[in-house]
Amino acid sequence: KTEVLAELKRIQGIDRSWGYGSGYVTTNLQTYEKLFSVDGYNALYIRRYGEILSSSKDGKIANLIPRSDPMIVPGYGGNDLRENKYRQRLLNLLGVKYILNKVDPQVSTAKADSQTFDNSIYKLIWQKTPWQIYENTQVLPRIFLASSYAVENDKDKIVRKIFDDKFNLREKIILEENLFPKITLVKDDAAKVEIKKYTPNEIVLQTVASTNMLLFLSDNYYTGWKVSVDGETGKIYRADYSFRAVPILKGNHSVRFSYNPDSFKLGLWISAISLLGILVLIILKKKNVK
Repeated sequence: KTEVLAELKRIQGIDRSWGYGSGYVTTNLQTYEKLFSVDGYNALYIRRYGEILSSSKDGKIANLIPRSDPMIVPGYGGNDLRENKYRQRLLNLLGVKYILNKVDPQVSTAKADSQTFDNSIYKLIWQKTPWQIYENTQVLPRIFLASSYAVENDKDKIVRKIFDDKFNLREKIILEENLFPKITLVKDDAAKVEIKKYTPNEIVLQTVASTNMLLFLSDNYYTGWKVSVDGETGKIYRADYSFRAVPILKGNHSVRFSYNPDSFKLGLWISAISLLGILVLIILKKKNVK
């Protein structure tokens, strides 16, 4: 385990990290270290996620996306990070708070690389030759409460909204259908979300707000995930192309996401029926022998 990964593990929490240029960390190494990243190998990854990551190149969904390695478009050189506004916008939306940078061992890491990393966005927070860690100060929280939403179900138009500088991703969520039942959302600057539990199969949150709001989570939308609010079944809406949103009424609420795919239940039923069938055949065979 390198010192840079140990430092990430100390500070990162559920925020994500990403390696720029030669600072790129080998696919799935961060998963092994239990660190959150936007990239990684997965032969069965969600297509929507691969598509939105592909748009980090030029703001458009690529015609062809990687078969098993969804990733933010890599960056190289002194100007690439500054010049690609699409990648920066996605890094912010995805909750990528920490950027790894690897410099020439002959160059001092104590000084921020202000050519590559815009100091109005990135702050050097840790360094040890040859590694640096920068904090993305424009990053959105991985989980937050928003006060409004727009409805759009055309994929290309959703992507255009995401990359529209005038569209405030922190305040407004893009849904693909209207909330039902309809509720009025109102901004509450004091609203907050507390993470009680965050595991691969279960997330428990506590929300506090004086108004109705929309809970956003930059984890992938997938039908196998279920949500309950104060123990009552709720609905997860697909948000910002590939992520999750849940309407939350004013007050204090416990929100629980759980991974419980119908395919798993179906598999259990099929296994149970198959086992029962085998037992019946064994019993019938014994009777015939007698």
